[in-house]
Amino acid sequence: MSTGFQYIYHKGAYEAIKSTGIDKISNDSVRLLLTDMYDFRMQRAQNFIENDQSIEISRMEFLNKFVDFDIRKLPNGQAVPDIKPRTSISGNKEIAMLIFEKMSNNGEAVGRLENLTQACERLLKILDRELEIEDVLKDIPQNDWQDR
Repeated sequence: MSTGFQYIYHKGAYEAIKSTGIDKISNDSVRLLLTDMYDFRMQRAQNFIENDQSIEISRMEFLNKFVDFDIRKLPNGQAVPDIKPRTSISGNKEIAMLIFEKMSNNGEAVGRLENLTQACERLLKILDRELEIEDVLKDIPQNDWQDR
């Protein structure tokens, strides 16, 4: 009963800025935005998402009371989960609460990551303006999957 999130952020460039002296950034607002983003927001998002994953084991232990889990091998050799309910779970309030909690946690994680992405995009625009490189970057795709 899981759709997992693997949340990893790369802060190598930020660590390089910190090691050479973040105080070299003369704009206080930009410096504050950078430290807030990397030292607080990204770490906080990671903590929330990892905390939800850490309680996944207890959810699975709870679910084991109602469902038999097995791994079945297909003729092509692929292993697939084989999940069979032990009893009818229709109308079971405990299962309904578990599903609601998982959906809620996943929704919160998606929302948190969307907000973080938007904040990162705003920070990048501010940095581009600060460094006066907006015109240089306009023809460079912003994502690996964006058409070149």
